[in-house]
Amino acid sequence: LMAAMEVPRKYHSTANLLKDGSVLVAGGGVCGSCNANHPDAQIFRPPYLFNTFGSPATRPVITSSTKEIAPGQNTMTVTVPNVFANKMKFAMVRLSATTHSTNNDQRRLSLNVKSVSGS
Repeated sequence: LMAAMEVPRKYHSTANLLKDGSVLVAGGGVCGSCNANHPDAQIFRPPYLFNTFGSPATRPVITSSTKEIAPGQNTMTVTVPNVFANKMKFAMVRLSATTHSTNNDQRRLSLNVKSVSGS
């Protein structure tokens, strides 16, 4: 478990995964009878993005990959440095469309790794 958010965000809020692995959490309130409105935002940075002393952790780098996948094609090749080869997990993440605290579009699909070799 992680610490609770500093600002409780409920109705009319949003939480979106950002490219660097952090999460934008914003808004909340504006419902007529809400205790507080929050016309502000926070960035949540999960602990695994950092080393023990707070400096940025080394992030995986994709050195090459399949450029396009045709409909019905079910494999692609991704090359990463050896240091990451046995630790890799892959997922596809669709971008978000959030309204009234409901995110109807963000989706994460885990992908199976068929074989592992690094560069």
